[in-house]
Amino acid sequence: MSKTIETIQGRVRRTELFYNDSTDLYMAIGRTSAWVDENDPPSPTGEETNVEEIIGFKKVDQEILVVQDSVGGTLNFRGQKWRELPVGDIYTEECHWIYVSASLYGDSLPLDTFRQIGLYSGLTPHQDYVGNDYLLPYQVEDRGVLEIIGNRVPAQRSADQTDKPVIILEF
Repeated sequence: MSKTIETIQGRVRRTELFYNDSTDLYMAIGRTSAWVDENDPPSPTGEETNVEEIIGFKKVDQEILVVQDSVGGTLNFRGQKWRELPVGDIYTEECHWIYVSASLYGDSLPLDTFRQIGLYSGLTPHQDYVGNDYLLPYQVEDRGVLEIIGNRVPAQRSADQTDKPVIILEF
């Protein structure tokens, strides 16, 4: 019986490829229906292909290579500090994480409670909406690939606030 393992250098290479080829990333918010237990949403299975009940899509604002750094990190995500990394240091720092965020300003998308966020790559807007940062579901020709999905407690959007969903992709 042989045993195999994914190498760090392989993970770094996939990170580099995704980072260099990801000009069409959109964050989606959705799932307006309540969870059985609103305070304890179910964990995603990894089998999901779409965010449920999509409210809308927002083109990603930031895509940053990051490494964990509890001392010098300036980005906080889920209780951990992360440090931004120049592209040239990706291999020396063994970077296999990408910080991705999108800012949802006021009523740029319908004001509804959402419980899921997802990151889509390869999204293609309908021809009339090419170049739009915000898209409604009917304005999308092809959603592309759902790269990552997160279930969360309900978040109510409001016209006088900015929501900033953040995801850290790990390769």
